[in-house]
Amino acid sequence: MWSPSTQATAAQAGAELFISIHGNSDGVGKNSGFEVYAAPPGRTYHDGSLAFAKLIVSKWHGLSATVR
Repeated sequence: MWSPSTQATAAQAGAELFISIHGNSDGVGKNSGFEVYAAPPGRTYHDGSLAFAKLIVSKWHGLSATVR
């Protein structure tokens, strides 16, 4: 999912949670939105990661941001 160097940097910093948020657009303003990726099923922190991702989506969606 994330590169080994990114994972190592997060581990060295003592990270307890790592998420990836992506903003999307098509360059002409017709399509835009965001995506939040959580740890996949079977990973140690899947449940917590998924719960946090859902929280982010609920808060940003309330700001009229498109969830893709």
